[in-house]
Amino acid sequence: MKLNRRKEDSNDLEAVKTKSKRIYVIVLIVALTFLGFTSNIKPGICIVRDAKIRSNPDADAYVGEDSPSSNYGNWDIVRAGKFITGADFETYFHFNFSNKPDNFTKAEISLYLLGGYPANNISVCLISQSWNELSITWNNKPTHGQKIDTLEVSYSGYYTIDVTDYINDTMDGISICLKAANTQETDYVLAYSKEAYYQSKTEYIPQLIWTFGETAEITVSSPVSSDVLGDDDTFTIKWNVMGTIAYVIIQLFKGTVLVENITGDGFTDNDGEYKWYVDSSKNYTGSDYRIKIIDKEDEDVYDYSNYFVINEPNGGAPSFMDIMLYALLGGGVVAGIFVVILSLRRRKPKAAPAAPPLADTVSPEKVPSEPTPKEPQKETPKISVCPHCGSKIEGTETYCSNCGSEL
Repeated sequence: MKLNRRKEDSNDLEAVKTKSKRIYVIVLIVALTFLGFTSNIKPGICIVRDAKIRSNPDADAYVGEDSPSSNYGNWDIVRAGKFITGADFETYFHFNFSNKPDNFTKAEISLYLLGGYPANNISVCLISQSWNELSITWNNKPTHGQKIDTLEVSYSGYYTIDVTDYINDTMDGISICLKAANTQETDYVLAYSKEAYYQSKTEYIPQLIWTFGETAEITVSSPVSSDVLGDDDTFTIKWNVMGTIAYVIIQLFKGTVLVENITGDGFTDNDGEYKWYVDSSKNYTGSDYRIKIIDKEDEDVYDYSNYFVINEPNGGAPSFMDIMLYALLGGGVVAGIFVVILSLRRRKPKAAPAAPPLADTVSPEKVPSEPTPKEPQKETPKISVCPHCGSKIEGTETYCSNCGSEL
């Protein structure tokens, strides 16, 4: 019987757990449905992505066979290949590794080359010897090392050279040389040098590009839910970032609707602060405004601020959405506590039925005893009066002791 009772208790407990799970699932579905209707704004996210660090060369120059003792280390245009006059030209670039990330996965050199049709073939060689930008000439140029690439330059644009496999931990920089792939042909190109900076050609400057994995995240710290903004206020929006983020875009939302780009059609430096003027002509009113900040180069990296108030007549009382959200969260907490209580609850075991009495067996304690005879009580003598003489008569006398009359 104990075994049966344990089995019944176990079944009851499983039934309670099953019911608790069903209640939890129902509450979860209701919560998700409500949130889906009330907001389609995704929370800020933290992602792991490929990031890039760029650096300009610390030295570049070209040398020419037609003027072997001349130095061209401060020119904004450099030359490589065989010119139509028959003279050879070579260009040298050097990049230091001062900003090399420890976890880089790729290293590339990007050059903006000016070429044309037909294609011009330019060889790329490693340079292991040192050289000086302001003193290198055709006569003292370093020896060419391993050929690592051939560029087919058929248009003016960016060309990349993958140098990942030619970098090791003992190196503090890398040098390359561009020269004609075939000295018998007139393959000739021009390229911008680091001095192009002074000609407002910064986008064309050669670069060493490091690619590495990083964690990127934006966290908006201001405004917060207690902020109440008014017309013509100047408010400081603040944020923090993780990862390599150069520029950000700042937007204003009302609920789930984009109101405007606070940074206009452009962006702002990622310096952690932005002064925002609350323009009264925009007629902002409500308690459900939010700020969104986005990485300009990667729209998957962003964050929203808390809801805040602008010109709310009732002083920033919670909106209907806020009230419903608070109610849902409170209901969820109560439901969670209820589920835990039901999961831990055990029903009390049922009382075992009384055993039936054994047949033909009488307990000695229950055998009826013989009644104890009672002692006769003494009768109190009755006192009467003789009807003949009026004398008192005691007991059961049949004759009066005074007059002798029969009673």
